[in-house]
Amino acid sequence: EELYFHVKSGGSLQTKTYKQVFDEWKSATNRTSSPDQKNKWDGTISRVETYSVEFFGPINIERIGRKEFAEYWEWRKSNYKRTLPSNETLNRERTAILALLRFCLERSYITSLPTIPKTETNGISRRSTFTKEEWRKITRNMREWVKEGKSVGKWRDRFVLQQYVLILANTGIRIGEARHLRWSDLRTVQTMDGTRLIGDVRGKTGRREVAFQKGSEDYIKRLYDLRSDELGHKPDNDEIIFLSRKTG
Repeated sequence: EELYFHVKSGGSLQTKTYKQVFDEWKSATNRTSSPDQKNKWDGTISRVETYSVEFFGPINIERIGRKEFAEYWEWRKSNYKRTLPSNETLNRERTAILALLRFCLERSYITSLPTIPKTETNGISRRSTFTKEEWRKITRNMREWVKEGKSVGKWRDRFVLQQYVLILANTGIRIGEARHLRWSDLRTVQTMDGTRLIGDVRGKTGRREVAFQKGSEDYIKRLYDLRSDELGHKPDNDEIIFLSRKTG
């Protein structure tokens, strides 16, 4: 009777363990992800695989509910590889596990998403910012550092790093997004106070647009001029902006 009503409510007789559905999900995700999506999914897959597969691995996916997840979080707080996980870390892990459970729902391995309780946080904990004086000191010393690079054969690397720091500070672009930024991702738009450079970036949260602060287009132009001088012609639109001459 239990099996009969289970099937009538949309369930499947082909029951699978947590480890089995994880392997299937990981394979399907890697197979269907574009190169741009792959970096994002690699982190999601890793969050699920590192701990939850060890805990839930042999358990039937349909038997895992709120009670089991409450037990998992208690276990997780004393089982970690490097540092004690914060509540923010556990909630990111929860989001990753939900991606796996949605896959299970689509494949009819479960009939509904189980409720996974969130761990309490004290709000978003942000890193402290530079004061204006600290930022002035950084930019002033960077200029001297770049100049000194000429005498030790490091000018080019230091110059590129200087523009990299200035661009990140004036756009809010994340490191992973900057890594994939190409010339073709940039465009100029007209605004109330003149023109503004816009970047179409890709990272762990997918695609988004970022606006460059006024004046920061100069840092992009410096890199463009540097690359044009190195090549003897304009760089290809699909070329990475923050390019290492050693590795490409």
